[in-house]
Amino acid sequence: MKRNIFLLFIQELTSLPLWVKQVILVYLRKDLESYLSDDLITMDEGKIFHIYRPTISKAGMEELDKKNEEYSDDIYGFLYDCANNLSILEMSIENKYSMEDISKLFMFSYNHQYIKQDVPVQVLAIAMFIAGECMTGEYFQKIGKLSEEQTEIILKQQEEQKKHGAHTKFAELMVENGFVEMKDIKSLITLKEEAQRKAVLDFLYAYKK
Repeated sequence: MKRNIFLLFIQELTSLPLWVKQVILVYLRKDLESYLSDDLITMDEGKIFHIYRPTISKAGMEELDKKNEEYSDDIYGFLYDCANNLSILEMSIENKYSMEDISKLFMFSYNHQYIKQDVPVQVLAIAMFIAGECMTGEYFQKIGKLSEEQTEIILKQQEEQKKHGAHTKFAELMVENGFVEMKDIKSLITLKEEAQRKAVLDFLYAYKK
C-alpha cells in the first residue's frame, strides 16, 4: 500500500523533542504573521481548504466506476482520492500538484456535483479564489466580511469615478472605506501566489529507508 507521505512528515515532526517543537512553532508563527492576516492564522481547521476532505457523491462514484464522460486521468484520480478520504493537502503532495491545480480539480468536481455539496463557506470561497472562479471582492462577500450594502457603496463610487475618467480597483476601495484591512487583501493574494508552488516531500522516503 502506498504510504501517505504527508502523514509521514507529520510523524517526523511530532516525534521531535518538545523543546525543538516549541522553537519550530515560534519560527513558523513569526513567518506566518509577517504576511498572513490574523483571520487566516487563527481560522478553525474545519474552515481551512487545505485540510478539508471532500466526500465523493453518488454521481461521482458512478462516474469514477463507469467513466462515461471520459475525463482526464487527473479528474478520475481526484475522485479516487476523495473516495479514499484524502485531504486536499494530502492529494496535492501525493500527486505532486500545486494547490492551484488541486483547487481547479476540486471546483470542477464540485460544479459537476461529483463531490457532496455541503462544503463549508470558507472552504468553498478559498477554493474558488485560488481556482480563479471569483475575484477578491467576491471572496470577502462569500465569507461574510463584505455586506451587500458595502458592495453597493463601492460600485457607486466606481461608477462616479468612471464619469470623471478615473478608476480605483474594487479591492483598494474596500480598504479606503475601512470595510477590509489591507493585510487581509495582501495575505489572500499571497496565498494565491503561493498556491502555484508544489510541496515536494520526497526526501522523506529516502530518509526512512
